[in-house]
Amino acid sequence: MIPEDIRDIPTGLPIDLLVEIRDLLGVTTFVETGVGLGRSSTVASHIFDVCYTIEAHEGRYQEAREKFAGTNVHPVHGTSPEALEALVGLLEARTDKPIVFFLDAHCFYRPQIEDVDPCPLVDEIALLSCQHVVIVDDESAFTSVPHPRPLRRAYPELPEVVDALRFREESICDPFIFIEGKVIMAVPRTIQEAVEDFLHERRYAK
Repeated sequence: MIPEDIRDIPTGLPIDLLVEIRDLLGVTTFVETGVGLGRSSTVASHIFDVCYTIEAHEGRYQEAREKFAGTNVHPVHGTSPEALEALVGLLEARTDKPIVFFLDAHCFYRPQIEDVDPCPLVDEIALLSCQHVVIVDDESAFTSVPHPRPLRRAYPELPEVVDALRFREESICDPFIFIEGKVIMAVPRTIQEAVEDFLHERRYAK
């Protein structure tokens, strides 16, 4: 059970759906890009056995180290996708189970670090093999135009995000792609029916 105070933390993560996916696929590991205030990793730490959060900003990385010291959340300092590439190789050598990736390293207004890509999303997705679950935060960032210049053109449009999810690691993936709440999700096609049933029951159960 997820404690109510954890459920109340504002984050884009669909908590109950993630629990369902965890149980369907045997997922134990969660990886986040862009730690922010640490809210998503805090929530994920109550769902998964081990969590990693990648942060390029030195100040936020240090804050995350202090916040998550002694917990199952492990901050990683580095830019994405560089740090993500190294971490994926390490984790895939340790487990053959799918991993949940929560991609949230995009910056809405101006980059906090000079010369860092404000939206490395497509490059991040390209590193992830087809078996993994991919969650892209801030769905509206890719389906509308909320960004002031000069960041507007740094964001891919939704069709480009979908194409990236379908063509990964030089492979043609066939994920089940859908929008749930504020996130875009791609899960293995093998659990599509179970996910659809779960969402249907949640939305239409009396």
